[in-house]
Order: sequence, then C-alpha cells, then structure tokens
Amino acid sequence: MAKYTELLSEYLENNALPVIFNEITGFADLFTGYYADYEIGFETETLFKLKLETKANIVIPEYKKIITQVETALNQVLTTTKTRQTTLNAGEQASQSYNLPYNNVTSVEPSQKAHNDAFENVDTTVESGATIDENLRIIAELEKKRDNIFEILLLEFKQLFMCIY
Repeated sequence: MAKYTELLSEYLENNALPVIFNEITGFADLFTGYYADYEIGFETETLFKLKLETKANIVIPEYKKIITQVETALNQVLTTTKTRQTTLNAGEQASQSYNLPYNNVTSVEPSQKAHNDAFENVDTTVESGATIDENLRIIAELEKKRDNIFEILLLEFKQLFMCIY
C-alpha cells in the first residue's frame, strides 16, 4: 500500500460510484473489479470524484446506446423468420394429345392435338428462423462484440488513475 496515494478500493469505503454507472447493468461491479487495485490519479478524493462523475456523464450515455443495440440484436436472433422463394420457369412446353374415335366408323385414325404452354412454378416457404447452428454463431459473435464494448468502456476511465512510468 502506498503512503501518499489511495487505491480505488480504499476510495470506495467512504464514497460511491456515480449513479449513472447503474444505467448499464453490471457495469459498476465490472468497474470496481477492474480498477480496485489502481491508485486514483488526483491529489484529493473530491477532485477524483468530480473527474469520475464528469467522465461517466460523457461516455456512459453513448456506450449505453451501443450496448442496447447489441442486446436488441441478441433478442431478435431467436424471433426472426426466413422467407425463401423458389421460382422454376421451364419456358414453353410442347406436347401432343390424341383423341381416339368413339363409335365412329368413318375414320379409324386418331385425331392429333398439339399444345404449346408456358410453365412457371413459384414456391414460397416461411421458416421459423435460423438453424440452431446459425443462432449459436450469431449469438457468439454478438456477445463477443458486447464484451469488446465493455472493455473499451472500461479503458475510457484509465486516464483517471495513476500510471506507472
């Protein structure tokens, strides 16, 4: 323990973190755990508290928006639907059909009839969402992004603590 400096853990015995930290779920605990053994970078607790509040009021709202967007995307992963549309266009099809004579004694030859019709088939399928594998990959990627956002947010406060040269 240093003689003339104070660790964040010692500071928190008499002071609290800014209230705005609570706007991001779990961030106050994450901040405390990350910086507990760092020495505050100002001469007085009052000055540190002022700088911490100011920095938090500047950065927390922006990061809250980003984290909310990632959380929304995570929630939407499980509720998405896919629509697949397959179109088969076989073009014009030629065919012939024959009519045999019924009780017709004058002609024994069948009559021939030719058809030229276009054929197109459109098949639309709506699925309940992504496959389990797709969901797991998307969730893993979004959670990784969220964790990176938390790391970047924590580093925003590093300048408030003493640096070792």
